[in-house]
Amino acid sequence: MKVSDKDLLSTRVLLRPDEVARILRLSKKSVYRLARTGQIKPTSDTPVRYTARSVRAYINSQTGDEIL
Repeated sequence: MKVSDKDLLSTRVLLRPDEVARILRLSKKSVYRLARTGQIKPTSDTPVRYTARSVRAYINSQTGDEIL
């Protein structure tokens, strides 16, 4: 069963880079670039995980809309 992007953001606390890339419709390389520039914040270096909160904040900053 495939989980929707909205479900990932609303039910998961930590997201893998590939999940963030899917949600944002970007490549994993672009996700790492966003992390390097501080636009989304990883929780640790190994394994790299991102908080759903930081991904939502990034989306809100880009769209001006509150999501979830």
